[in-house]
Amino acid sequence: PDGATGTLSHTGGISSQIPILADTESVIFELKDGSTLLDHERVPVMNDASDLTIYARGTGNNNSANRVVKVGGKIVVNGDGRGLALTVIDRKTLEVAYTRYFDVYDVEEHRTNLATVLRSLTTDVFVVITSHDAWYHNNNKDMIEAMEDFGGSQFISSDQFKAFRCPYVLIGMKGLGRGNGIERM
Repeated sequence: PDGATGTLSHTGGISSQIPILADTESVIFELKDGSTLLDHERVPVMNDASDLTIYARGTGNNNSANRVVKVGGKIVVNGDGRGLALTVIDRKTLEVAYTRYFDVYDVEEHRTNLATVLRSLTTDVFVVITSHDAWYHNNNKDMIEAMEDFGGSQFISSDQFKAFRCPYVLIGMKGLGRGNGIERM
């Protein structure tokens, strides 16, 4: 398939798997300011489309499996730790720059820190945000707005999810705007 597509599988947690590029065509992202980012040189051309797959699984308290992030079939995150993990992936090389963990369930400072880190990123990276155990509790406006800028939607701000320890995954990029990332709950 052309471009970015999302599929959902529910086998103990929630996951999202997308091919970033399935052929040698350019990838076009429309940013929330109406501009587009056309940049085929920044996305590596691989021998096999499976080399360009990002797989992410978040988990909740109802399923205590590990959160997982794979890039090109290689496991880059496989662990636990309450809250959200932010994995930053270079768009040019698909190399993982880093993963940071934020206990946004219980620590207000971690909510603010996640927002600060997201705001510091550029369109040169993809982000993958995965949950483990519990993550939704009094999400502050700063964190919600920062995640929405990367494609997060009503899942991160709606009170209907507040009482649950739901699995969560977001694959996005700065400037996508609310609801335009690949997000599963």
